[in-house]
Amino acid sequence: MSSGPPFDPYHRWLGIRATNQPVNHYRLLGLDVFEEDLEVIASAADRQMAHVRSFQNGPQGEASQALLAKIAVARLCLIDSERKANYDDQLARELLQSGEGPSSDGAAFGEYLLLDQLAVASASCVFHARHRTMQRDVALQTLNSRAAASAHEVNRFRRKAAILARLEHPHLISIYDAGIRDGVHCLVMELVRGESLHALLAGPRDSQETVRMIVEWTKQAAAGLGHAHSRGVIHRRVSPSNLLLDSRQGVKVAGFGLALVDELPGPVEAQWLALQRAPETSGTRVGNIDYVAPEQLDDSQGVDVRADIYGLGCTLSALLRRRPPFTGAAPDKIHQHQFAAPPRLTNIPGVDADLERIVHGMMAKSPAERQQSMYEVIQSLQGWLLKPAVPPPAQKPVPVVIDVRPRGR
Repeated sequence: MSSGPPFDPYHRWLGIRATNQPVNHYRLLGLDVFEEDLEVIASAADRQMAHVRSFQNGPQGEASQALLAKIAVARLCLIDSERKANYDDQLARELLQSGEGPSSDGAAFGEYLLLDQLAVASASCVFHARHRTMQRDVALQTLNSRAAASAHEVNRFRRKAAILARLEHPHLISIYDAGIRDGVHCLVMELVRGESLHALLAGPRDSQETVRMIVEWTKQAAAGLGHAHSRGVIHRRVSPSNLLLDSRQGVKVAGFGLALVDELPGPVEAQWLALQRAPETSGTRVGNIDYVAPEQLDDSQGVDVRADIYGLGCTLSALLRRRPPFTGAAPDKIHQHQFAAPPRLTNIPGVDADLERIVHGMMAKSPAERQQSMYEVIQSLQGWLLKPAVPPPAQKPVPVVIDVRPRGR
């Protein structure tokens, strides 16, 4: 008599079929690929461990123990910012090589030719594409079939298009078109030929010129965000990862998919708000735990433009220090955002007390104590940039001792 197929704990306990194995850390924890919120990651890992642990005393106790160990490894990797960044880089390369999504080797997609795959996320792919008539290179984002089956994901995608259509600024990514082509939801956006400022966190803290460049980039981001604020859009997820460095035009702010919008017209926003009130999405915190404002930790829906000012201040601090302003596990970071003083910056070459004061003002715990608009942030940063460069510390002269004693004959 056949004993049947071998026991598969991934399928039986976590719902992951053999065709979707081996699993990456995110899939193992039941998360979207590249989830940014470390507290969400920790909670997901704890849930998975509690579920798998319930089988420890049963006939598959050994399999339970082995799977628990793998979940623990995934948790340790993803809740450590440095380990997570390294893992994400490796995973992104693997996903690109696997060719997920539509073929990128010059395949036709409506009126576009797909030239290269730039990025893969859990719900979508981004391609370098070219309009076949206009010969304009663009970034083309497509929603994958799994996400297209989710009303929440489709409305999030359509909402992003509606938000970007409101905005037109040199330091924001422009949208050219949106719709359904070949049965696939897509957005056609400006192609940014560069990487995010997150890559700068791995670099050395070096020259004074680098500090001035970082301040200039932050000022550009503030200009883009200020334009968004003037159109009733609050980003809520300002971080180095959402600031893209274009080789021609400087910094461009990306990542408006979960922005808070004042009176976004039409059925898209009505559907979105209805979905946000659903049990599975209500109360979800929006934002990267390394850069989120204290008031946003309590109420993501009730924030104003000053939450973005805090996020940009944390981003500027991180770019200057080459690490996020606060460290530790997610609960520790939350506590520090709410109660700890911002880290000192004047020990960094090229950073003086005036620049530190600007950054610390942006990172004030109370919104009322921060700069009140991105215009104020721009004025402060521009004023600092117009100052003479901070001179390097003077070196003490080395005394020269001359022996004037008469020499013996």
